[in-house]
Amino acid sequence: MEKLTYHQRLSILELDSLELRRVRADLLFTYKLVFGLIDASLHKLVTIGLELAAGSCSQTYIYIYNITSHHIR
Repeated sequence: MEKLTYHQRLSILELDSLELRRVRADLLFTYKLVFGLIDASLHKLVTIGLELAAGSCSQTYIYIYNITSHHIR
């Protein structure tokens, strides 16, 4: 197993890459933060803007969240 590449080992073990796991964790955390599912001071971490945009059909509208981080990792 030690002579295999990182991606070969992931494939054999049926695991996701560290990068993908981090993206998923970030998305899950952001979702919970935005929708108040965790107890955190959201305004200290990010600024959230909500825009209403017209969809492809004249009667369809899309809500777009804009999230700006105040901290750099």
